[in-house]
Amino acid sequence: MKPQTRQDLDRISKQGCMAPGCTHNHDPNLYFNQLCHPRDPVQVRYNSKEHLVHVECATCEQLIITIKPAEEQYEHQRGGRR
Repeated sequence: MKPQTRQDLDRISKQGCMAPGCTHNHDPNLYFNQLCHPRDPVQVRYNSKEHLVHVECATCEQLIITIKPAEEQYEHQRGGRR
């Protein structure tokens, strides 16, 4: 699975909720839920070497999504471009 960018997340959000019967009109947030253990929590890890955020099932560690934060954020945090 390729890392998802902000543009990818905006596009996915516009598609609406994937839960049967849900219109996704209840709030503007996009939620990441696993199919393997739908009522269990998720864990979110940031890999500082890859600069990627991994969202996984907390029970079986199945990958739900990988997110790549924008590069400008890294530059600003490192004291580079402002």
